[in-house]
Amino acid sequence: LLFFKGSSTEITWEKPDLRSRTLFLDKEGNRIALAPGNVWIQIVPSDLKIQH
Repeated sequence: LLFFKGSSTEITWEKPDLRSRTLFLDKEGNRIALAPGNVWIQIVPSDLKIQH
């Protein structure tokens, strides 16, 4: 989930190899550009139900 400006959206990420940048994608596979500044990423188990 990406939380931004009071809303959330489901996203995925991909990183083809160690030298590649991590890409964040929306449901349609479009790249999401993150705003400059601090970004916090939380990794959780895939079977964990997220509540917000």
